[in-house]
Amino acid sequence: MSGAHLVQTNLESADLQKALLLGANLENAILRNAKLGQADLRGANLRAASMERVDLTTASMLGVNLNSANLIGGNLSGLNLSGVELDRANLSGTNLTATNLSGASANYANFSGANLAGSNMSGTWLNLGTLVGADLSQSNLSGATIFGTDLTGANLSGAQLHGVLLIGSNLSGADLRGADLTGAVIVLPVPAESAPDFSYDTLTGPELRRALAQTDIARLIYDPVIRELPESRLKPLLKDTQLQGVLYNDSTIWPTGFEIPSSAIFQE
Repeated sequence: MSGAHLVQTNLESADLQKALLLGANLENAILRNAKLGQADLRGANLRAASMERVDLTTASMLGVNLNSANLIGGNLSGLNLSGVELDRANLSGTNLTATNLSGASANYANFSGANLAGSNMSGTWLNLGTLVGADLSQSNLSGATIFGTDLTGANLSGAQLHGVLLIGSNLSGADLRGADLTGAVIVLPVPAESAPDFSYDTLTGPELRRALAQTDIARLIYDPVIRELPESRLKPLLKDTQLQGVLYNDSTIWPTGFEIPSSAIFQE
């Protein structure tokens, strides 16, 4: 069925094991409980597909479009999803342990309660998403852009967070024990040589973008999602990372010069 046009097709509980679906168009298709063991879905369009409780652990998924797909309760552990499109996808409660999501675009995605332990999410776009209660222990998020995302109660113990951008995100109650935040951007930076009373609130249009381009969060403006974000939504997110009640220990590595907030809780 490679290249097949299967838009809005009902394939619920279908047996598609070892099926060749390279480049197939499955947009809005219903694949709930389908059997996709060893199926080849490389380059397939699964935009807005219903894939609840699907086991994809042995499927080939490189280059798939999963934007707005519903993958609640699915199993994607160990998969190579490097560079895939997951914008606005719902992966709440999904098993993504040891999954390679490096360079993926997952803006607005919902990973609430998902198990991402040991996953590779380096360089991933995770802007404006939800990772409430997600397990990201021992994961690699180096260089990821996590702007305006809700990580309340997330488990980031032992996670690699080198150079991660966390401006506007909420990490309240998150577990940062053993996490390495070397070079992470937690405090909202301002352009060099700015006046003491500098405020992004007074800037609009190109002037605002130019100011951001002169700081450590410059990469934000290259994300199409952020470029299209109305200033009325962008400006409220230009604030320090919320770290109320985060857990840390002697093994937590904070950015150089960062002052640990008084609300943080030291716990071995």
